[in-house]
Amino acid sequence: MNTTKLALVVLLAVPFAALAQQTAIQGTVHDASGAVIPNAAVRAQSTAGRAFSTKAGAEGTYFFPALEAGEYKVRAQAEGFAPAERTIILLVGQVVTGDFSLRPATASETVEVVESAATIDVSSSQVGGNVDTRRMSETPLNGRNWMELAMLVPGVTANAVSTVPLGSVSQGKYQINVDGQQVTQNAAGSGFGQPQYSREALAEFQVITNRFDATLGRSSQLQVNAQSKSGTNQLHGSAYGYFRSDSFNAADPVGQRVLPYSDKQYGGTIGGPFKTDKLFFFAAYEGEKQPSTVIMAPIGFNQTFSFGNDFSTQTWLTRVDFLATSSIKLSVRLNGAQWRNPFGNVDGSSHPSRAANQTRDGMGAVFNMNWSIKPTFLNEIKYGYNYFEWTNNQLVNSIEMRFPGITIGGPYNYPQIFDQHTNQVRDDMYWYRGKHSVRAGGEYLANNHTGYFQQNVRGLANPITALPANIAQLIPVWNDPTTWNFGAIAPLVSSYTQGFGDFTVDIPRNIVGFWLQDDWKLNPRLTVNLGMRYDNDIGIWYTAPLKTGILPARGGENKNFAPRIGFAYDLTGDRKTVIRGGAGLYYADIQANQVIDQQVFNGERSIQAAVNRTATRNIDLAKPFGALTGDDFVSGKVVAPLQNIQILAPGAQTPYSFQMSVGAEHQFGKGWTFSGDFVTWRVYHEWQRQDRNLFFDPATGFGKNPSTSPRPDTRYSQILQFTTPGSSGAIYKGGQFSLNRRLGSRYQLGSAWTFAKLKDSSTGAFNYANNQFDLNSEWAQSVDDQRTTIAFDGSAKLPWGISYSMFYHFGSGNAYAETAPGNPFNYVGTSNRTFPATTKVFIDPQFQHASIAPGFTTLDRNAFRGQHINRVDTRLSKSISIRERYKVSGIFEAFNTLNAQNYGTYQLATGSANYGRPAFNSNLAYAARMLQMAVRFDF
Repeated sequence: MNTTKLALVVLLAVPFAALAQQTAIQGTVHDASGAVIPNAAVRAQSTAGRAFSTKAGAEGTYFFPALEAGEYKVRAQAEGFAPAERTIILLVGQVVTGDFSLRPATASETVEVVESAATIDVSSSQVGGNVDTRRMSETPLNGRNWMELAMLVPGVTANAVSTVPLGSVSQGKYQINVDGQQVTQNAAGSGFGQPQYSREALAEFQVITNRFDATLGRSSQLQVNAQSKSGTNQLHGSAYGYFRSDSFNAADPVGQRVLPYSDKQYGGTIGGPFKTDKLFFFAAYEGEKQPSTVIMAPIGFNQTFSFGNDFSTQTWLTRVDFLATSSIKLSVRLNGAQWRNPFGNVDGSSHPSRAANQTRDGMGAVFNMNWSIKPTFLNEIKYGYNYFEWTNNQLVNSIEMRFPGITIGGPYNYPQIFDQHTNQVRDDMYWYRGKHSVRAGGEYLANNHTGYFQQNVRGLANPITALPANIAQLIPVWNDPTTWNFGAIAPLVSSYTQGFGDFTVDIPRNIVGFWLQDDWKLNPRLTVNLGMRYDNDIGIWYTAPLKTGILPARGGENKNFAPRIGFAYDLTGDRKTVIRGGAGLYYADIQANQVIDQQVFNGERSIQAAVNRTATRNIDLAKPFGALTGDDFVSGKVVAPLQNIQILAPGAQTPYSFQMSVGAEHQFGKGWTFSGDFVTWRVYHEWQRQDRNLFFDPATGFGKNPSTSPRPDTRYSQILQFTTPGSSGAIYKGGQFSLNRRLGSRYQLGSAWTFAKLKDSSTGAFNYANNQFDLNSEWAQSVDDQRTTIAFDGSAKLPWGISYSMFYHFGSGNAYAETAPGNPFNYVGTSNRTFPATTKVFIDPQFQHASIAPGFTTLDRNAFRGQHINRVDTRLSKSISIRERYKVSGIFEAFNTLNAQNYGTYQLATGSANYGRPAFNSNLAYAARMLQMAVRFDF
């Protein structure tokens, strides 16, 4: 069945569906005695100019589903009663209750303005937080990356956020949704980029860190829901420029000097009405140019390399909203982005030969029709298209050589060209009746991955048993392989692999999801959240059989039912205190990378020719196959040497998590809220990569050395497989707390504390266990384990047009993965933490223990703990009004104001005397003090 036919089948089979996340206003209209008033007219008018009308049902209840976040004036009136009006502030993903008690009408009837509704959601048990419009516009951020504001949400424990609010172990654990459209790049990990949006183009966003409801899926940990800005009845816009320079920077804590740096961010927005109360538009553009310096101190070279880098980005977004009738609303959004990084793929401990020219391009579109069929029933049709492409091109055309603790040479799988095309169709429904708020439905995504993903075309020397003491002399010129002494390195190379043939990629995926969610109000104070979700990624699991019989055909195994249950109890009945909790199953997203590897790395379309060192013969890196060429292998003229292949294990399945939480939220005073939740989740069947073509050695407890022992399948060298064993996973336990003061006209405060512990046994699909025959020993603190995270932000409007805001982040220090010297068992993917007991290492003995292999020592996994992070960013602005509508602002910002020495990278080769020393990290979260000047014009 082709993609078009499948889409039609899904649409016909699913007449109703639900929005990605509910944002709504609901309530009851009654009289002074408490008796309900049926058929009361209720109108919600947003400050953006949107107006929605409905009538209360027979039980006096009204419902405005599928609203945009913002400020609303809600008015209720009925014959014989005086009208009443109240203001409601609605955040993304929030359902706010606004009840009305109408008084009898009098001769001098006036509109009664009642107290603003409580701002907490007493009908939902999910755990998360919101970044509202004021935080989006006023919080100082070095680089102005909107996603970094996720650090203000409890449960987000990363010290630096670039594309997703998670650490490095993030595969399948998140989804990013903008205006209800899934925009996540899921071909490979988050390090390959995500679609970009300017901070100026987004109004606000929500991060759900635990137990999102059944309308959201394909994530085992969290969801991000963002809303783009829209036009209003008043023409408004901005023009701005933000400028940083090394003239105002402090010395880099690693390089001990001020690094050359310059940054310019510039852009503008405009929005307003094409027709008052009917047709609105909004547009935004932003560009950035950032010349900077990259410093590297690779292990074994005893020298520092320094390189310039000219980073740049461009983003744009435009949106049109049309209120066609009182019951039909149309919306269209288009957006695009361009990202350029000429000297990327390296950090402070890398060798510069690893550098690459990297690009990221994206484009998106979404069309939405919102149709209120009757006051308690709403249908929404949504179509979205999302395109994302990345390229990685190595700067050095050389063999990749993997020494203990360091890799030298252009990356083995570069160049890369990846395209992701996603067409998404949803048909969305809400049904609000009596005690039930029902959301039911489904979606279809045609998610295709295409491109070019070469493997080892320049050659891979791996493993190399030792790092020569004179490595700097053997690699004298970092970008000229003709100067490299391969003859001296060859005796240390255990295996050499080179790829020839067809490396094009075509992975079509047909993803469907169905769900039913009922927020059932058992009584006026208790709501039960009941949900069931089903997902099936039809294309990703299908694999064709290999001619050799090494892999049988498989497919259609991603059929996952995920029940969810929760409760929300309005403790005092005034909707200012809620007790909440619940549990559920959550299936991960499947990234295509491991399936892509199988398509191009299977020994049939392409040839991965391999040669191994023997007791009598070293590998000649200049001519590893003698006079034979790649054409000889591909054409079949010559039988290829033993190949290394990479396949999806027949028993692999979708990882999933069990999530559970219990907590409370309370509103007090004017706009103050406090929340606290105990959260736990457990991921099952996490990814591992294993060499299936090894014999087990009972004498050591490891695999047998393939250099001295035959392999089970003599047709191949390595048979690396992506698998999801039952013993592999992750466990999180944490307390997540927040204290916020929102909606204040003069000042606003926010704070988040997370106290947590995260253990895991894998870092994702490309993780190698130290010993694949003993996976239970892999359980240890995760590299994303940070025990204490504290964030604080605040803003205040001072006299004379002056405003002040600040952002503080504390992180107690992440764990890091160290590497051991040598590779005693001489095969790929194992023994990265095991070494002879006589070897000198520079790690505390408390992190070492006797290996199950006699005469060897094994390091504890992720034993190194980085230093804590302290960062204070401040912002001071002065605005001058020109007439009434126009404003010019001068802005001064200081990032890492106190110039704390923060580090995000360390030397982690335990055989090096530099072990544990900080290394350069280009992420601005770890930069020395920087100053920024800006000027803005707003109207």
